[in-house]
Amino acid sequence: MQRKVILILLLSLSLVVHAQQEDYDGYAATVQLRLQQFYDDLEQISNSIAAASPTSIDNLQNRFNSLDIRWNTYYAAQQVYIAENENMLSLVAKYQELHGVVSDSLANTTLRLNAVKIFDETKAFLIAKIPEYDAIVNKCEKLALTDKTAPQLERVKASEQLLFAKVTDQYQKGKDAIAINPSLQKREDELDNLYLDISSRSESVQQAQYKPFMERIKDYLFGFAIVALAIMFVSMIQNKIVATKQMRESLKKLKEQYIKNGEDDIPTI
Repeated sequence: MQRKVILILLLSLSLVVHAQQEDYDGYAATVQLRLQQFYDDLEQISNSIAAASPTSIDNLQNRFNSLDIRWNTYYAAQQVYIAENENMLSLVAKYQELHGVVSDSLANTTLRLNAVKIFDETKAFLIAKIPEYDAIVNKCEKLALTDKTAPQLERVKASEQLLFAKVTDQYQKGKDAIAINPSLQKREDELDNLYLDISSRSESVQQAQYKPFMERIKDYLFGFAIVALAIMFVSMIQNKIVATKQMRESLKKLKEQYIKNGEDDIPTI
């Protein structure tokens, strides 16, 4: 009888251990499935980065941060099961490797997209300053007509210097954005031309000063004379080129005529 009781106890213990093992294996399979889901979610984020826009990149970063928190919490709670399973350990290693790649990719993509945003903001800023500078130039021209407004002219010039410093600072931000995102290099001339236009206007403002009427007339006539001399010089060069071309054509015809007549004494220059 005692022997029969012992057998029953051993059988019961065996059934309990077997049930526990089944529970363990079942839960371990659940843990592995959850780890795979974490990896799949991370892979989805990775595959979406290349086509990200300035708006969607923020959403991807938020998804990545949330996934990272949930992964760390779950991994810490299930370390006992993970440490005893080679498949789970391999899956954890894959996740951690992809995690590093995605983290770097998100950071680099965010920098490049922000660079495009800064470049566009810089371009819009410079475009908006063109009419503002035209108004300043016009104001300086009027203030320079009389010496009575000289103090006002100096204040405008001082104010313009501060404005140009802001323009230069914003322009440099645009240039820095190009260094971060080389794909913007094909648009670099857009910024350079706008900045040069503003620089030219800034120079006009700083050079503005009162001049007596006769001096302004003299400067005008002097400038007109320089232009006239330049035109005359260009015209003279053109006439010389035309004359040389005509002379060569005449010589060529004369040479052909000598050859046609069978004469050996062909004139040369």
